[in-house]
Amino acid sequence: MSLANLKSRRTDSNESNAEIASRDAVPVYAIFTNEQLAQMVIQKAKTRSGLENISGVGDARVAKYGDAMLELLCKHGGEIETNRESH
Repeated sequence: MSLANLKSRRTDSNESNAEIASRDAVPVYAIFTNEQLAQMVIQKAKTRSGLENISGVGDARVAKYGDAMLELLCKHGGEIETNRESH
C-alpha cells in the first residue's frame, strides 16, 4: 500500500468514525480513538476478530460498532471479508 493510499484510507476511517458517532449521538472519541483508527488501516482489519486484535478495542466495542465500522471502511475503499468472526 502506497503512502498516499494509506493516508487516504486513514482519512476515510476518521470519516467513518464520525458517521457512527453522529448516528449514535456520542462523541467521536467514544467510538474509536485516532490510534485505533490508524491501526485498522495499517493492519487492514477486515473482520470482527481483526478489530479485536487492536489494542483497546474489546468485545463490547466490536459488538456495538464493529459491523458498522467494517461496512464503512469497505464503502470508503477497502474490502471486507464476508466471514465476520465473533468471539
